Amino acid sequence: MKKITGFQIPFAGSVCNLEYEEAIEYLQKRSQKPNGIVEAHNRLNPQYDLQIIIPAYNAEKYIENCLNSILSQKTQYTYVITVINDGSTDETSQILSKYLDDEHVDIISQSNKGFSGARNRGLKNLVGHYLMFVDSDDWICEDAIEKLMNKSIEWDADIVEGSVLFVDDNGRTLSRKHHFSSCGDKDYEETLWGQPWGKVIRATVFENLCFPEGFWYEDSIFEYCIYPFWKKKYTIENDVYAYRYNLNGITYKSRGNVKSIDHYWIMLYLWDWIKDKQILRSDEWLQISMLDNMVLGYLRTKDLDEKTVQSGFVVLRKRYLSSFANPPRQQNKYILLDKSLRKKDFGQFKLLCDRWRYL
Repeated sequence: MKKITGFQIPFAGSVCNLEYEEAIEYLQKRSQKPNGIVEAHNRLNPQYDLQIIIPAYNAEKYIENCLNSILSQKTQYTYVITVINDGSTDETSQILSKYLDDEHVDIISQSNKGFSGARNRGLKNLVGHYLMFVDSDDWICEDAIEKLMNKSIEWDADIVEGSVLFVDDNGRTLSRKHHFSSCGDKDYEETLWGQPWGKVIRATVFENLCFPEGFWYEDSIFEYCIYPFWKKKYTIENDVYAYRYNLNGITYKSRGNVKSIDHYWIMLYLWDWIKDKQILRSDEWLQISMLDNMVLGYLRTKDLDEKTVQSGFVVLRKRYLSSFANPPRQQNKYILLDKSLRKKDFGQFKLLCDRWRYL
């Protein structure tokens, strides 16, 4: 028995003997692997201090509130809002037509390409020195632009992220993710959120980068393709973003949906991508990140059939063990997770994943 923060974690002895090739084939049958790429050649032509990109698909209920939260900002900085009307079939187009004459709003319409395709359309022409991503059902808080941009300019930052409010459908605050203000160049991979929103980002970050299309969980590029390469990352304590819990969003729709298998596909793709870049970071960071994402993959797919969950375990386990000969040097829960992988102990792996947030 190993004891971690009050839990007894047994080795369950449930060995997974599924072969790698069989696991890949089974996952592919359940949910076909997308062909998304992350490399791009976007045009960098800064004309504003800030460009705000909003993908909008059937957003009639929220888009006005979202846009007005930006247009009501009091700021010294110049900005433009690039709204991508992503094939909406409701009243979104009619609502957006009210803003056609607003000098701060640029509306682009296209056939539906999903979150990644919409954001990528906005990235094709980078007209701001900094970028902000806002989802159409959310809004930004009062003075968010001023506070984020002030620190970006003061620190010559690559990324500045603020605190976030989590609200219900009626806009009532449910919880808050609080940041402390940071000062000095540090590694903030563990502090910064992996989502695009709630931050301003230097536009050159996306000059040769895009969101992989066809995948769910495309936000994973922040952890693997952005944070390790851009060092000037900071946080401020001010509330800058209100995130609305949307019962039609991927977070809720993914439960029991075979599309959640995308977690495995995008992890395999991004781990290979970052390895090819020969990233100048300690192996320990990448190892911990890979273990965290194995847990996340299990939690995202656990409501699918058992063979799917085992297949995900097998394919990520092989990639992990081929990358790391030794277990992590610290943090008991990661050492135990590593041990479950090396022993093929699927039972213990599941137990650790289910209790991960408490360990």
